[in-house]
Amino acid sequence: MFTHKSQSLLRPIFVILSLVVCSVCVSAERDESDVIPFESLSEQQQQVLEPLRNRWQSLPPERQKRLLKGAERWQNMSDEERAKVRDRMQRWKQLSPEQRQSMR
Repeated sequence: MFTHKSQSLLRPIFVILSLVVCSVCVSAERDESDVIPFESLSEQQQQVLEPLRNRWQSLPPERQKRLLKGAERWQNMSDEERAKVRDRMQRWKQLSPEQRQSMR
């Protein structure tokens, strides 16, 4: 069916595809094992991140870690600093998607 020349050309493609499939499988396993259970968060972290409780397990571990850092910063802010952040968040919500993209 295949000539020797076509087989030698297809072999590297099969090897690359195999590596890609294996790396995706390993990545999926690693990501799932790195997920941080919501119940393992401190009481204060759970309070800050409560709006995300239902989605928490589906978030990538990297995102969970960033959110935990943000929750820690929030806990350490004064009332005045929190008010400023809330104000900025409100202004951000009012921006159009184009305006948000241009600011990023």
